[in-house]
Amino acid sequence: MSITSVMQSILQYFTNLTGNLGWAIIIVTVLIRAILHPLQVSQVRVMEQMKALSPKQKEIEQKYKGQPQEQQQRLAELYRDNKVNPMGGCLPALIPLPILI
Repeated sequence: MSITSVMQSILQYFTNLTGNLGWAIIIVTVLIRAILHPLQVSQVRVMEQMKALSPKQKEIEQKYKGQPQEQQQRLAELYRDNKVNPMGGCLPALIPLPILI
């Protein structure tokens, strides 16, 4: 069963429940936003952590400018020491794509 048919069934259910397609769309939109909210919060948290580490990251990039392997190692240590996953901001953004498309 495809996502499209699932969404269509959900929309049809709420249309029958409310008797109005407009209200059904609003209800489905609110439900989807509520389901995806924890992912959005996680993404924002990681982005804030990365922003806080930005000065240290730039310092490492300048210090090891000609040594890409050393630079990557130092950046990995920085992220590990601060318990930040640089991909943590990207993955939550990819999960809602099938729903939104």
